[in-house]
Amino acid sequence: MNIDWSLLKTFLTVVQAGTVAQAGAQLACSQPTVSRQLKELETQTGLTLFDRRGYRLVLTDAGASILEFAQNMADQADHLALAIAGKETVVNGTIRISTSEVIAYHFLPPVLVTLQEQYPEIDVEIIVENSVANLSAREADIAIRLFRPDKLGLVRTKIGTLEMGVFASKSYLELYGVPRTLDDLVYHNLLGYDQSAEILDGFRKHLPDANPSLFSVRCDNHLVYWNMIRAGNGIGFCSTLMASQDKMLTRVLPDLKPDGNDVWLATHEALQKTPRVRAVWELLSSQLTKRLWE
Repeated sequence: MNIDWSLLKTFLTVVQAGTVAQAGAQLACSQPTVSRQLKELETQTGLTLFDRRGYRLVLTDAGASILEFAQNMADQADHLALAIAGKETVVNGTIRISTSEVIAYHFLPPVLVTLQEQYPEIDVEIIVENSVANLSAREADIAIRLFRPDKLGLVRTKIGTLEMGVFASKSYLELYGVPRTLDDLVYHNLLGYDQSAEILDGFRKHLPDANPSLFSVRCDNHLVYWNMIRAGNGIGFCSTLMASQDKMLTRVLPDLKPDGNDVWLATHEALQKTPRVRAVWELLSSQLTKRLWE
């Protein structure tokens, strides 16, 4: 029996995505193409791989039985791609950098200017996401994260810390007054995250009974959150470095110092010594470290 590996890749993507539509988006192909490839795989294997339940596909026992083999093949393909990439000898090609909204918006653009000047033969792709890119699967070559990446096979280094503080716009403080104590904050419009518990957990260190209703507006998009502070929606929590460079913002309760975010660079160990990745890694480490300590 000859099974087309590309069909197994489609099968694996559908399992991980949960729907044909989402799998098509990840594979950059149409829903009919994905459905046709699944049908072809079922024909080649003689197995019914999914139960169709509306828009969702649920693995059958037969589908589950080949899932492990498909995943193993994908892992081996990733290892092969990493091994081949590790043999590169020239400083050119495309580098994919995965980073968070905060780093991408506030810190990365001027660093990329230096990168373009020093390495014009390198094309850069920026993936902006707060989730963790799979470096083993080459979803990115280098990741910049606000937490320590712990997956096996990664090389990582801490390049700085984003200290945090409590800030409000001048227009908000003129309208509502300046809080003088921690207890005063509960009488103000506070801005928090929605699904992320980071800010709420920080509050609970000082106010054990704090709950999500403490925040008048909640949003997990860091750029929207940042602009809500600037617009005067309420008092929020952000990087002291970012806020100190914005004339619209004023720090309140300076003695209240939320936990900061360590900034980490990470890449797969198989890529670390390739000229292209090494060059960009060293530039990012140098330039971002300098900016984080300004």
